[in-house]
Amino acid sequence: MIHQSTFFEKSEPTAQETQFRLGVPFNVHHERMFANHRRFNAAFFSRRKAIADHLQIPLVGWGAGPLGFIDEFHLDRESTRSLSEQAGDQIEGLVKASA
Repeated sequence: MIHQSTFFEKSEPTAQETQFRLGVPFNVHHERMFANHRRFNAAFFSRRKAIADHLQIPLVGWGAGPLGFIDEFHLDRESTRSLSEQAGDQIEGLVKASA
């Protein structure tokens, strides 16, 4: 499983994210969307992690390895490759363990 988080879960924004004011609402729709995110996403992410833990499968991107933050709207080429490699490594480990 892949943990896909947003800007709001990051502990430290990058200089570019701060410069472009990522996470700052620019209209009423953003305000509602950001408020809903803050209200519901912690439970969503916790449940996702609990499912991975219950299934005893890794949750790539949950603070492990070089990718601790994955956001569908901000994936670049290197991040996509790194995520794919981490997921592949985890799958390979599971396959070897079950053989």
